[in-house]
Amino acid sequence: MKTTITNLILALGLLSAGELFAQAPGYMGKKLTLGYSNNFFVSPFGPTAAADDAGFNTTHCFNAEYTIKSKTNLCFSFQTFETGVRMNQEFHSTTYISSTGEYQEITSSYVPTLPMQLRTYSGGIGFKFFTSGSLAPVGKYKKLELLIMFSNLTYDRNGFRYYDPNTSKTVKTSIGTGDYNFKTFALTYTIGRQRVFFNTIVLDYGMQVGVVPVGLLATLNGAEDFVQLNGYEDVFRSDTNQRLFRYQLFNLHLGLGFLAF
Repeated sequence: MKTTITNLILALGLLSAGELFAQAPGYMGKKLTLGYSNNFFVSPFGPTAAADDAGFNTTHCFNAEYTIKSKTNLCFSFQTFETGVRMNQEFHSTTYISSTGEYQEITSSYVPTLPMQLRTYSGGIGFKFFTSGSLAPVGKYKKLELLIMFSNLTYDRNGFRYYDPNTSKTVKTSIGTGDYNFKTFALTYTIGRQRVFFNTIVLDYGMQVGVVPVGLLATLNGAEDFVQLNGYEDVFRSDTNQRLFRYQLFNLHLGLGFLAF
């Protein structure tokens, strides 16, 4: 009888311990992870902020994650990066040719040394789902994230040139304000893994794919060779969205964090 009672008490104790574990997700009681990560990859088609050639994409990410279930983290991030934008379209207008008494179409192209400069700030919210055999925040995971992106495009508004048939010379022209702000969003999917060292330091690495829907549409639709002068803001918006699409399309991911509490 004593043996039966002892076994019953032991079984109830094990069940209670399992219940307590299920109700207290995290790593040694710590649920909040704060850290920095970087998303990076080559930019084979460019441009970058420094040149109109191939370069390197790099995104700075500041992260806060909270373990809400044994296999789930709720994730918040602030991200920022700078890059260049290539103007894919040219502007055209008409000019009067005094020698013939006719109007002729002329095209204006952007020719400064540096590409248009794009600075983007993003706020993100997402979830990390840890796979079977893992317990958040340790192990393999899959992450879904929504990014709200705020982009500022700047350029030399006096950096456009066209050939004037009246004078047979290249002439400066001004287009736009030189400073535009655009908003859009991206959806990202990350496959990664996390390890914890010294019960404090979190190493996070993996790869990420992302889609900027409006950038994808702009890329698929292509661009007209020429647009009316009064459509320049739409041109800059389209070029910006296409650059954002290429920037987010594929990146490697590496980060460090610490278990706060």
